[in-house]
Amino acid sequence: RCTLGWLTVWRQQINQIRRFLSNLQTPDSVITLYDASNPAGRLHDILQEAAKKKDGNITAQRVWASVFKVEPDDIQTIMAKLFEVHELVSEVRRLIESDPDLNHELLLRYFPRIESAIFSKGIATPWKPVGTQLDAAVLDSLKYCADALKDSFTEDPVNQDELEGIDQTLLSLEGMIKVSSLPQNLRVALLEEISKIRKSISMVQIKGVRGIKEAMQSLVGAVIAHQEELKAQREEDRQLLARLAETMVQLDKIISKSLRMYRLFRHPVQFLISKVNEDAEASDEIEVAIDE
Repeated sequence: RCTLGWLTVWRQQINQIRRFLSNLQTPDSVITLYDASNPAGRLHDILQEAAKKKDGNITAQRVWASVFKVEPDDIQTIMAKLFEVHELVSEVRRLIESDPDLNHELLLRYFPRIESAIFSKGIATPWKPVGTQLDAAVLDSLKYCADALKDSFTEDPVNQDELEGIDQTLLSLEGMIKVSSLPQNLRVALLEEISKIRKSISMVQIKGVRGIKEAMQSLVGAVIAHQEELKAQREEDRQLLARLAETMVQLDKIISKSLRMYRLFRHPVQFLISKVNEDAEASDEIEVAIDE
């Protein structure tokens, strides 16, 4: 009986693998609806966009520039984003392997080809031999990975225009902080944290909203660590910090809405407000924004 039981389980697994492979090879039967917001879904969409480039003369550099919406000669940004995509591949692999109920070998069978396509011999090489590795079977396998992770990750789409507006505000704040009379160590700390948030916004296509959340958590830590230096600042510096708090409110709303959570950074923002509350009018406006 024990032997028959194992044979039954073995046959079920073989049939599961056959059905999966058949689906990969039959375009009409693959998953069409999948969660594009989880890591595997984001990886699928990025590679699908790259795979669409069919021009035989185009270089990998131009393909990735198009996918990431940056200038083709901005090699530093292209390489930085490619590194994050490679990290995304590692994250998807880790998530699949951490679930004992998933068929790891089946779901991850095309990952060597994915890694080879991302880091080929060089971004100046022709794209065609690289792009051919990203065929329908590879992309469809990522849909299955995304479907397998759908209960673990949930992010609603974010408004890109809102994020770009916040990025411009942060850019303006960087300039104001550089010429402010804030203590040197506080200026350096705030500039570093704002830079992290701006980078996370630029990487949202790859890392999702959770990347922005992590950057915000880092900023909150810096505010708490420098709480004494935030006190008794000059009037113009208090206005600057109040503007930073207002921007944090806006980001908190976007993050919380996307992750379907209630105002993750409400209390840290209130803490920052308490340090600049001598500017009563600005603080009142921010408090109203928090409560909305």
